[in-house]
Amino acid sequence: MVDDVVLVTDDQIIEAMQLILERCKVLAEPAAAAPLAALLNGLVKVPQNANVVCIVSGGNISPQKTQDTPEIGSAILPRLPLRQAT
Repeated sequence: MVDDVVLVTDDQIIEAMQLILERCKVLAEPAAAAPLAALLNGLVKVPQNANVVCIVSGGNISPQKTQDTPEIGSAILPRLPLRQAT
């Protein structure tokens, strides 16, 4: 059962991806960062002092893919050096 549906922008998702990468050291795919984007931007009503969990799942993104997708790669990985495969 779905209680609500909210829309987040690409920029909001990218900000959430950056936060997950910086704080959790996890390179989350955009869809996995969407719930956090909604929370960070106040799009979801959360009762005061409530415990909130965002499940970050999926593995459909890689550092190489982010470089191939300029709108994500340039925002997420400008400071992250990539190791060359040997």
